[in-house]
Amino acid sequence: MSRSRFIAAALVIALPLALGAACKPLDTQQPGGQPGGTSAQPAAKVAVPDVKGKNADIAQTTLRNLGLKNVKLESVDPNAKVVIAPVNWTVAGVEPAVGSSISTEDAVVLKVTKSGAVTTPGQAPAKVTLPDVNRQNAEVSMDKLHKLGLKNVSFGSVDPSAKVVLAPANWTVVGMEPAAGSSVAVNDAVVLKVTKHP
Repeated sequence: MSRSRFIAAALVIALPLALGAACKPLDTQQPGGQPGGTSAQPAAKVAVPDVKGKNADIAQTTLRNLGLKNVKLESVDPNAKVVIAPVNWTVAGVEPAVGSSISTEDAVVLKVTKSGAVTTPGQAPAKVTLPDVNRQNAEVSMDKLHKLGLKNVSFGSVDPSAKVVLAPANWTVVGMEPAAGSSVAVNDAVVLKVTKHP
């Protein structure tokens, strides 16, 4: 083969390769060198509800059911600085303020007091209407009253053969003071009159 024919053949092979490389598309990248794609979605927004005056345990559950993941309790009670059992505390305030629109990842602080009375001057303790728990299991009845925010619930035996209530699950409610339907403050005393199962 002559030199001129050899050069011509080489050009025929090299030219398409060069054109193909020149036409190859560049990778699309987002700023920062990351491949193109959808950005992370922001966390959902929630309006802080009004839970002032409510039982702290119930308020905490309410907020968590809205999707809030960072709910904390902070005592504002001068006589009790550590919150051990939220069911025995009442919400006196909330931060951020009620109605604020926050992310489900944001912190929410429930300011609570153990007495059942909120710290706002002149404001009375929350009120609860006593349900009818007559003929119900004593342990279940006490749990129901605690979940309503009542803090001072006790048993009183009316059984002549057993004067001390040791295992409420073995007793039945036959009466209550104050009576069912009464409106009481969350820190008022409520006595469940019970008798032992036969």
